[in-house]
Amino acid sequence: MMEKIFKRVNIVFSLALTFVMLLSLFSYMSKTTETIDASGKEQVKKIKILIDPGHGGMDQGASGD
Repeated sequence: MMEKIFKRVNIVFSLALTFVMLLSLFSYMSKTTETIDASGKEQVKKIKILIDPGHGGMDQGASGD
């Protein structure tokens, strides 16, 4: 009688453990998927370019000794 109870508990525990493992695997796999913007446009980084015109003409700027 006790053997049947232990066998049944063992089967239920194994099924519950398998279910939790599969649920964890599914959760991990769904978290690592890449999302894509629905508009189909790629995000572009905007870069600012600053051009320093320097010194022209008679003024030659600062000079060190």
